[in-house]
Amino acid sequence: QAGDLEEGSYVVIKGHACLIRDMSTLKVTRRGVQKVPIIGLDIFSGKKLEYICPTAAEMDVQNVEYIDYELMGFSLDGNEKTDLSLPDGPLGSAIREAKEDGKATSVKVASAL
Repeated sequence: QAGDLEEGSYVVIKGHACLIRDMSTLKVTRRGVQKVPIIGLDIFSGKKLEYICPTAAEMDVQNVEYIDYELMGFSLDGNEKTDLSLPDGPLGSAIREAKEDGKATSVKVASAL
């Protein structure tokens, strides 16, 4: 139930696996229903999501697993560790530059079930 969740746990908000960052004080509606605002960060995009629901509402809790891999190399088409490719944007560029500079590089891969 939403009222039993804690900051730092994982939950599904609007279809996204999120890490709960804030659960503000309970609010009581005119009808006496207690509601809790839940603010979470999407573990894949970093996007902030907010959901307000009754404390008795059933919530989907996520099992999140992180695995560290040593980056041996990469190709532009994403081959080797064949189901992963470098992300777009600054993170992908930083990983690429570190590996090209000969730095020991590891990546952390998150999966949510």
